[in-house]
Amino acid sequence: PLAGHRGSGGSGGSAIEFRRLGLNTMFRSLAIAAAAATAAANELVDSDVSVGTGVFEANLRTHPSAARARAAAADDKKKIASDIDVRVARAMGSRGYGKLRLSVVTDGPRDLGFDFDYAAPFRYRWTAAYDLGVEAASCGAGVYARVRGAEGDGDCLRACSADDACEFFSYRRDAMACDLASTCDYADDATVEATYAKLQRNYLHSTLVDAKAGKNTYTVGGHEVTVNLPEEDGFVSGIIWSDPCFSSRWINCAYRDRFDAFNRSVEMLNVLAEDDSWHFFQVLGDSFYDQDGRLSKKLFDGLSLKVKSKLLYAVSGNHDLWVCGVPDCGGELDQWGIGTMQWYAQDPISEGFLDFAVDPDAQQDWDIVQNDPKNLFWYNKLGNVGFIGYSGGSSWEEMKPDFQEACAFMGSEGGPDVVVLLGHWNDRGMGCEQDMTVPAVRKEILELPGCSAFGDRLKAFDGHKHCNYVQETGADGKGNIFMIGAHGMEDHCDPQYGFAYVESDATSYRVYYFEEQNATEDNYEALKACFDAKGVAGCKDMAATWLEMEDPHLTAVDAVDADAATAQA
Repeated sequence: PLAGHRGSGGSGGSAIEFRRLGLNTMFRSLAIAAAAATAAANELVDSDVSVGTGVFEANLRTHPSAARARAAAADDKKKIASDIDVRVARAMGSRGYGKLRLSVVTDGPRDLGFDFDYAAPFRYRWTAAYDLGVEAASCGAGVYARVRGAEGDGDCLRACSADDACEFFSYRRDAMACDLASTCDYADDATVEATYAKLQRNYLHSTLVDAKAGKNTYTVGGHEVTVNLPEEDGFVSGIIWSDPCFSSRWINCAYRDRFDAFNRSVEMLNVLAEDDSWHFFQVLGDSFYDQDGRLSKKLFDGLSLKVKSKLLYAVSGNHDLWVCGVPDCGGELDQWGIGTMQWYAQDPISEGFLDFAVDPDAQQDWDIVQNDPKNLFWYNKLGNVGFIGYSGGSSWEEMKPDFQEACAFMGSEGGPDVVVLLGHWNDRGMGCEQDMTVPAVRKEILELPGCSAFGDRLKAFDGHKHCNYVQETGADGKGNIFMIGAHGMEDHCDPQYGFAYVESDATSYRVYYFEEQNATEDNYEALKACFDAKGVAGCKDMAATWLEMEDPHLTAVDAVDADAATAQA
C-alpha cells in the first residue's frame, strides 16, 4: 500500500509487454511511441512523451575531448571537494513558523562543523553523481572489470555506483558492455561511446534549524549560508518555474538551442539571486527530465550559493516518476521521485524526515509509483501565504488525510491570508488520475474544513502543459490557476520561455509573468540588465500582470491583463 497506485493514462499494450520481457531499455523508443499514441487518443499532451536522443549534447560536456579531460581531471575532483551544495526548505507548517530544514549534499560523509541529525548516503537511486562524459575515450590501464549485457549507459552507471572501487565507467554501445575503472587516462578510443567520471558518492546531511524573521546566517563547512525568512504575515515574494529542460538525453527538449536553455537558466537564476528582496524558488515538476541525476548535478553545479540559499520548493511530475513520462514504459532505472526527494531535500509530511520503506528493487513493479507518497507532500506558511505541495501520481483516497491535515493548518488561528496549491499535472493521464490534477484537487480541498473558507483566495500553479498563461478563472473572471510549464519544452502553443514572479502582503496578492523569449521576441538581455540594476521587483513594468488581488483578507477585486493572458489557452 505504501507504493502508490498504478498510474492512469495508458492502456498497457505493447509498452508493458516490452517491459515484462526485460527489454525496457532496448525498446524504449517503441514504448514511448505507444504511450504517445495512447495519449493522443485520449486528447492528452502528446509532445510530453517525445523520445530523446539517448546521448548528452556536446556543448553540455565539461570536457568535449579526451585531451581536455586528461588536463582537467584532477582539478575537477578538487573543485567538488571544496564546494558546498546547500538546500534550504521551509519546515512543515506543524513545526512552527520559525523552523527551516537545512541540508547539504556532499561527496560521502564529511565533517561540516554543523550538527545534522540526518546524515546518510543516498538510498536506492541517485546514489552517486557523474559528469556528462567524454566522447570516444577509454580508461586504459585503469580498467579492472567489464560488465556485459548493458542495454544502455544507465546499466553501467548502476554498476559503477554499487562498486566503491569504481571511479569511472566507459560505455561500449556496439559491444553492449561497460568498462569499470579506478583511474582514467582518457585515451582516444572510437569504440567507446563515452566515459563518465564519478564526481561524488551522494551523501545527504539534513536537520531542522531555528530561524527568526530577517536574515539568518549558518556557518556550514566553512561557508556562510544566509537565509532571508520573511516576517510572519509580512511581505513575501518568489520565482516559479515548471518543466525546465536543457537536454534531449531522455526526452526531446525542443527549444534547448533556440532559447539557449542551459546557459540562460543558470545565468538568470544567478542574476536574480543577487537581489535579496525575494525569498523562494519553486519548481513544479519534470525537473530537467533527469532519470539518474546527471543533468540535475550539471545545473546545480552552475548555481551560486545565493541561489541555493533561497527557500527551495519542489514537487514531482510524471517525468520525475518515470523518465519516459507514463507508467506503461517505466523501467528499473527510473527513480519515482526517490532521487529527487533526496536531492531537493524538502521537509515532507512523512514521519521524521524521509521514509525508505518502499524498496523499488525488491518489488520490481515498474509501472507503479515505487515511493511513499508522503515523501512528496508538504505544507507550510511563508509570510502571509500558505503553500501545499503534492505529486499527482497517487490517489485522492490515499492522500485525502494529508490534504485534510494541511487544510486544518491553513484554517487555524494565525493561518495565512492566501493559500497556494502547487502541483504538476493540469490534466488527467500520464500517471495522474482525474481527481489528482491540480484543477480537481483545488476544487476538492475547497470542500475540506479549513480550506473551504478561502474561496478565490485559494490559488494554484501547475505545469505539465508547456505553455504559460492564466489557466482558470473564477466566476468574477479573475485568475485562480496559473500555468507556468514553458521553460524549454514545446507544446500546442506558440514557443515561450519564462517564469512567474509572485508578491504578497496584507494589501494584495500579485502574479506577474516575465517572458524571456518567444517565437518573435528575445527579451532576455533587457530583462537581465534590469534585474541586475533594479532587482526583480523594480522591473515589473516589463512583465505581464496576471493578477492583482487587492485586500486578500476579503476577496479578489482586481485583475490586470487577464483576458490577454488567457488568450493562448
